[in-house]
Amino acid sequence: MKRKTLLSLMLATLFFLSAILAGCGQTPVTESSATPAASSASATAKASSESVAPSSEAPEASLEPMALKFYWPCGPQKEDAQALVQEEVNKLLGETLNTSLELNLVDWGIWNDKYPVMLASGEQADIMFSASWSGYVAEAGKNSFLEVTDLLKDYGQGITASLAPEFLKAATIKGKLFAVPQNKDAAQGYALYMQKDILEKAGVKPEDIKSLNDLEPVLEYVKNNEKDMIPLANILDAGAMYVCTRDGFADGVGDFSRFEGGYDQWGSVVVYDKQNDKFVALDPTVSKAWVAYGNMMNDFNKKGYLMKDLLTNKSVDSGVLWAEGRTWMTTSSNVPGQLELIAGNVKQEVVQVDMLPAVKNTNSLIGSLLTIPRAAKDPARSMMVINQMHTDARLVNLIVNGVEGKQYVKNDDGTIRLPDGVASKPDTGWDSGSWWMIGNAFLNYVWDTDLPNRWVRMQEFNKASAVSAIVGYNFDTSAVKTEVAAVTNVMEQYKRLIATGSGETEKYVNEMFDKMKAAGLDKIVDEYNVQLKEWKTAQ
Repeated sequence: MKRKTLLSLMLATLFFLSAILAGCGQTPVTESSATPAASSASATAKASSESVAPSSEAPEASLEPMALKFYWPCGPQKEDAQALVQEEVNKLLGETLNTSLELNLVDWGIWNDKYPVMLASGEQADIMFSASWSGYVAEAGKNSFLEVTDLLKDYGQGITASLAPEFLKAATIKGKLFAVPQNKDAAQGYALYMQKDILEKAGVKPEDIKSLNDLEPVLEYVKNNEKDMIPLANILDAGAMYVCTRDGFADGVGDFSRFEGGYDQWGSVVVYDKQNDKFVALDPTVSKAWVAYGNMMNDFNKKGYLMKDLLTNKSVDSGVLWAEGRTWMTTSSNVPGQLELIAGNVKQEVVQVDMLPAVKNTNSLIGSLLTIPRAAKDPARSMMVINQMHTDARLVNLIVNGVEGKQYVKNDDGTIRLPDGVASKPDTGWDSGSWWMIGNAFLNYVWDTDLPNRWVRMQEFNKASAVSAIVGYNFDTSAVKTEVAAVTNVMEQYKRLIATGSGETEKYVNEMFDKMKAAGLDKIVDEYNVQLKEWKTAQ
């Protein structure tokens, strides 16, 4: 839900989703699912540990050796730990599919620059992460990903058995499927996660915080009294962008509740107007969200609350900085278990303040996907590996949690913990935070610091979340490719200036929208509405 944490979320925004913060949205399971539905942490762990790849036949008898490459965004890991995880993954896949899988972890800061270049160049990539917030629909429209509809039928029986149909519906574009959604939380909302003692020292109560604007007294306190801390480190995180820009938790944008974002690749330039049942461009004549956000960031920048190199630093990860004691808060998904996950990572008492209620929409349902790029060596084998990521707890936990005995040990109740003498997950050398990115999140072992019954609570969360009126709507860019490219070029000129509060941000917002309209934004919005009408007719 990512992996990230969303924080491991966090995400359709200008830059990533979260997650990192985690998170970025996860999915529900049906009662017939292979997903554990136990009512205790130990039962969940037991059910997970008994999940295995569907094929019991020796792979050497039917499959030739195959070397595949897997790319996904993830923070850097220690070289020796990564080598060990790689070795164990290949042992397992060698036994089940006669396959090796090269794990290519791409730093979050360069992911959005790297994956389009790889896809355009034809460089071998056999499995690649994508998401609603990471160019899935745009790249599918460019034929960067293979259609997997038939591959899923032939080699993905474990996926379809465990994955709720709404996930596949959300990922389908004009009747065709170009990715396999991850099985995780289905809805997406956001929250602020803050260090309790810092709030208390600043004299701010959690219930008084309604938006990032309300953090200013705390930011001022941190600046003046916590000299080793960055007051606000996560402005380029997906979660912060989502909360402030997409959902208008800045001064003067209370009207934003009528809009639903996450349908474009620019960070909510084009949004669904729920009140009028149509798509609109979120320019300053429609909503104050962009201007208010830019002005707030400009004000925070002038007051010294932001990182000094924020404009040029593309690797800002507030979760990591917090774990290192260099900041005091982050934003992330408000899915069950996220509070405990973050508190365990930062080793602090953490307060959660919800910003947005969770909603199940297309964006959240496809907030984490695995695709088969056009340059894949053997698409059938790629789908077999993805299928095993949805059915085999051993493979999932290797990639997410590392090697048993090295990165974690099992408790008698089935939960896992850090090895004796190890203070934190980063100290083990492997802390991928990818629980929401690797196939079936419900197969992950539960840490003893996690929310008890985490996966059961997640299922309940999925069932209880509100549902968008246009779940399954995906925009096909093929009719406006030229305009999309031109608008993207404009966005690239302005997004970091606005997000970092650099210069005259209100002027930048107005210039950005004026130039995007000149580049064809209105034509793009018209095409959104043409496709919305067609989609509604087909339902």
